[in-house]
Amino acid sequence: MHRSSFILLISLLINICFPNEKIVTVGGSITEIVFSLNQGHRVVGVDQSSTIPKEVGSLPQVGYIRAISAEGILSMEPTKILTTSDIGPPNVVEQIKATGVELIIYDSPKSYTDIVELIKLIAKDLNAEEESIDLLSVMNDSFKTIQDNIVNQREIHKIAFFMGMGGGSALSSFNAAGDATRANYLIEFIGGRNVFKGSFKKYSKVDMETLIDVNPEIILLASMGDGEQLMKSIYEDSNLKYIDAIKNEQVHFIDLGRSLTFGSNFVDSAADILKNVELKK
Repeated sequence: MHRSSFILLISLLINICFPNEKIVTVGGSITEIVFSLNQGHRVVGVDQSSTIPKEVGSLPQVGYIRAISAEGILSMEPTKILTTSDIGPPNVVEQIKATGVELIIYDSPKSYTDIVELIKLIAKDLNAEEESIDLLSVMNDSFKTIQDNIVNQREIHKIAFFMGMGGGSALSSFNAAGDATRANYLIEFIGGRNVFKGSFKKYSKVDMETLIDVNPEIILLASMGDGEQLMKSIYEDSNLKYIDAIKNEQVHFIDLGRSLTFGSNFVDSAADILKNVELKK
């Protein structure tokens, strides 16, 4: 039997065997993976951190993963809840467990290896292991491309990562990524060096003097705001004109959700960042 026909048959059997199944996904990485495994039709609700794919925008939201409410989730009458260890607060998790609804909590992914393992676990729990084979194959191809790029690069570039939630138009209003952040992992994943690694943990605002001193060659900006306007304001800021990333037009706006959710799109997002950087080298 052809693989596509087999996958269709499996999907039909699942619908027959579980006609009233209602899954709630809590956590952007979980939702992203479930949809990438072609299981989105089984999802009836998501949390606010779930933004990918765009189809989830039409689904009811049940709160935010780190401050979830039992009422929000249970109002969807789910038969299964999938989430990560980021879920909280603990007392609400206990309330959900007490209802008897199947609650599966996966370790929150912190690396590419973790993402691959999470995909395998979710695929097994959703009887979607066949779909995971194709998904992981595509991801591994992108991963190999990134690894080849790192091997062939002549130097390790100094990269600064800034994150903001919109509203600001200057780097001083953004938080820079330090140690123990997904942004730091992303920088190293694409073969760069985080200029703020070793300076502080998590995220912190940095003053202009410090930024000029570390002089990043590449600046990555992640925001929920207007990327085009933000880029324009940064290039026009006279205080930044002596920074290498500004002089060489190496400031890149990236999708916050796609790059830092650590779901099935992570490796493709990283590959896209590399492509954009390479275009102007």
